[in-house]
Amino acid sequence: MTSKEELIATLQPNLGYLKHVETNPTNTACVFLTEDAGNIERYIFQDKVYESDYYIPAFSLSFDGKKLAIISPESDKIGKGVILINGEVKYNTGLDTVYRLQWLSNDELAWYGWNESEDRNERTKDHGYFINGQDMTDRFEFECFYGGSVMVKMDNLVYCIDKNGNRSQSKVANGDRWNNWGFSDQTEKIERPQTIQVGKKVAINFNATTGPLFDEVGLAKDFRTIFVDDKTLRPYYVGMRYSRTATLLGKTAEKLFEKAEEIEDRKGKIPFWGWPLAYLFGPYSPLPLGSVFMERSKRYYPVIGNQIWEKGYHGIDDYLLTPTGKMVVVANEGKKAFVAIDEEKVSSDYNSVYHCVFLDDEGVCFIGRKDNNFFRVVVN
Repeated sequence: MTSKEELIATLQPNLGYLKHVETNPTNTACVFLTEDAGNIERYIFQDKVYESDYYIPAFSLSFDGKKLAIISPESDKIGKGVILINGEVKYNTGLDTVYRLQWLSNDELAWYGWNESEDRNERTKDHGYFINGQDMTDRFEFECFYGGSVMVKMDNLVYCIDKNGNRSQSKVANGDRWNNWGFSDQTEKIERPQTIQVGKKVAINFNATTGPLFDEVGLAKDFRTIFVDDKTLRPYYVGMRYSRTATLLGKTAEKLFEKAEEIEDRKGKIPFWGWPLAYLFGPYSPLPLGSVFMERSKRYYPVIGNQIWEKGYHGIDDYLLTPTGKMVVVANEGKKAFVAIDEEKVSSDYNSVYHCVFLDDEGVCFIGRKDNNFFRVVVN
C-alpha cells in the first residue's frame, strides 16, 4: 500500500488550544475550534478567525469545503442574526436566534431561527425555515442527525441528504419530523448483534454464533454500536482485554475487598490491611496506583466476524470497513496516532488523526496532524 500526504492547513499556536476539527466529506478543508486561557473561543477557516466569548455560533462547512457559513458573533456591531460566508456578510436575517445552519448543496444554505418573545408559544412571521434568505416556512423543514445526514421535507415530499451531500429518492411525506416524515420503514425488523455475558466476560452474539471473549466491547470514548457488513453479514467491532497480570491483580483485589467488608460487618471496623488496598484501588484515592496500572494494561483488539487481530492497541479512536471488506482502524500508542488496515500499519505517526473515511475514487483518506500542520493523507 502507498501513502500520500498533502498539507492543507497550518494552525497558529497563539490562537489557543485545539478543541475540535471539522472537515468536509473528502477532507480537502477543515475548520478549527480553539479556546484560550481567557475562555475566548475561535473558529478558524482559511486564515480567517471568528472570536466569541459567550457562546458558540451555529456554523456549517459546505460539502466541497470551499465555503464556511457562520452566524457572526459580533451581533452588537453588525446586527443580529447576520450570516457570514468566508468572512463576508451574505444574509442579514434579523432573527434573535438562528438555531440550525445547514448546507443542502454547495449552493443552497438553509437555516431555522426565531425572534424572542415573552410568550414562548407565540409564533411570529419571522419564526421558521429559510433557504438562501427566502422564507420557506410553509413549505420546508429539515432535521440534522449525528453523523452528518440531513432529512428534508419540501411540500409533501421527503428525502435524505447523506454526509457526502448525495440526495436519496423522494418519498411522499407521512407524519411529522419526529418520525422523519415517514421516510424510514419503522416496521422492518433487522437482526442486530447482541452483547451477552459469559461469566465475567462479554461477547458478541450474531446469527447464532458467539464471538471471542472480552472484558469490554466498544470504544473507550463512547462504546458505540456494533456494526454489520451488509455484504457478508459479519459484525465488526472492537473488544478490550486487560493483560493477564492486570486480570490476576484485579481478581485478587476483588477478593480482598470482599474479605475486608466481611470483617467490617462482623467486627465493626476495617482490617489494617484494608487501608493500603483502598489507597491503591479506591476511586477517591489521591494516588490509585493499582487502578492506574489496570487502566494502562488495557488493549483494544479489532474484530471482524469471529476473526480477532493478533495485535492489540493501547487505544482505538475509530474504525470502518472498506467496500472490499478490509477493516481500517485509527489506533494510538502513547502520543502517536496512526492508521492500520487488516493488521498492517499503513501510515506514518501523527499527533492526532481526524475523520478517517473511504473514498471510492481514492481509497482510505484522513486528516493527520503533525505539530501545527494538518495533512490530507490518502492510502491506496
